[in-house]
Amino acid sequence: MKKYIINELSKKYGVSAGEIESGMQEAINAAYKNPNKNAPDIASTNHIPTPDEVIDYVMARLK
Repeated sequence: MKKYIINELSKKYGVSAGEIESGMQEAINAAYKNPNKNAPDIASTNHIPTPDEVIDYVMARLK
């Protein structure tokens, strides 16, 4: 499902899946460097989550 979401976004915006993932990671990095007290604590193998980990978190919250 994660790859499906990334691929759909890449089609919608006319860029590669890699560019989508890179852009997502940049946004995640920026959010974690300037934390907001309302930001969720997303389980991660590192201090900063990956796009896949963020998608997993969102999908779990939607269930």
